[in-house]
Amino acid sequence: MYRGMTKNGKEVKGYYCKVQNKHYIILGNAKVYSIVGIDSVSGNEFLEGFIEVDPESISQFVGIKDENNQDIYGSIPIDGKMSRGGDRIKLSCGGYIYTIEYQANKNVWDYKIEVIGNQMEEE
Repeated sequence: MYRGMTKNGKEVKGYYCKVQNKHYIILGNAKVYSIVGIDSVSGNEFLEGFIEVDPESISQFVGIKDENNQDIYGSIPIDGKMSRGGDRIKLSCGGYIYTIEYQANKNVWDYKIEVIGNQMEEE
């Protein structure tokens, strides 16, 4: 599961894809329609349920929830650099604030964790 922000600041969750240099979160009811008489390779398709998002806002669910049962999302590489959509968290070991970057198969969740915002939000 991925999360991103639209240009209007609305948070959307779903699957992530990049089509012709545009970044999308794909909702569960997504459909692609080719326009009759148009070559689909040219990108002239109608995308239903594909929500364009700011690539810097994209993050991926890391597979765990915080102590308040909120999903935790981590920044991921987009076009060769890390996105800024990962959650900022507060660990119970001294109250330090960390930024989450998604790394598959890593187990660093031995502390109580609370999501306190994400990198795209103003501090």
